[in-house]
Amino acid sequence: MGASDSTGQLGAALFGKSKRTLLALFYVQPERSFYLRQITRTLGIGQGAAQQELARLVEAGPLVRTRVDRRANLRSSDGPEPPSPSGSKPNE
Repeated sequence: MGASDSTGQLGAALFGKSKRTLLALFYVQPERSFYLRQITRTLGIGQGAAQQELARLVEAGPLVRTRVDRRANLRSSDGPEPPSPSGSKPNE
């Protein structure tokens, strides 16, 4: 068994499929922010599962939720702060 095999097995043991795909989306493109409908369409996962996992990831710290207008945007906590349309800092 190679190192990549054991890493894949460890990831599968620690994180469910939805959480792995969500984390991959945010950390492959850390400069982007996404909103819920974008995430569910891109990943092909259910809205309920996405909301649940995203809430856990925001609470744990790997993701940051910001409000822009009436929409909640999510991004990697390592990514750059997205610009606010009004020029002020978005509410977290």
